[in-house]
Amino acid sequence: MNGAATNAPTQPGWGLGDTLIGLLGTIALAAVVSAIALSLVPPRGVIGLASQTAGRVVGEQSIDPALGSDFLFEIALLAIPLAYARRHRGSGSTLAVLGLVRTRIAPALGLVVGGYLGYLAIGLIVSLLLDPSQADATKNLGADAGTIATILVGVIIVAIVPICEEVLFRGFLFAGLRTQLGPWVAATLTAVLFGAAHLSGDNANPAAALQLAALGGMLCFTYHRSGSLWTSIGLHMLNNAISFAVLIV
Repeated sequence: MNGAATNAPTQPGWGLGDTLIGLLGTIALAAVVSAIALSLVPPRGVIGLASQTAGRVVGEQSIDPALGSDFLFEIALLAIPLAYARRHRGSGSTLAVLGLVRTRIAPALGLVVGGYLGYLAIGLIVSLLLDPSQADATKNLGADAGTIATILVGVIIVAIVPICEEVLFRGFLFAGLRTQLGPWVAATLTAVLFGAAHLSGDNANPAAALQLAALGGMLCFTYHRSGSLWTSIGLHMLNNAISFAVLIV
């Protein structure tokens, strides 16, 4: 990762200690938000009632309450990174501290496409050696309830998830670890955390986590080389969009 970057990588004001504290805080906050969201999901809960009402309004089956709880969970991932960025922004922008800066389109597109092809190559090797199968996230979120539900699930998977996860994993964790550990170690640790974060419920498959760790590493590479988090967000969106399209066809 020592090649010339399209832009100079953002150097945040937080280091290794703050990064670890922020990670633990995010895990705790996400757990609390998930617990609250789950308490609202039952038929008489706020999210449950809202999903039933939404379904009646659009003339479809009840929108799956999991959509609401998943949305709240993803938004919760932004809280601590934004708080640290605001604290360390100085005279600059909070978003810029997290790497959300402009970048040149052509090199960024090259990194996105190249990164995705590299991930596909690694994924193919993992698939030949192991079974990285995962539960169908679209069905878990109720995409099969109707057209509106499919669109809502698509927005969450293709847009909201990539933005929230990139801000946390690359904009906050990777950037913070990189300040003291260097890009290679920081990318490795972030990739492992990214893969492990997807080990839950029906997706508790180590082979799938390994495959996603490879994606996490590629996302770190694209961010580091471009200096803009929009590049890794673009790669993440591309991966999720293709996966979503394959799953709903």
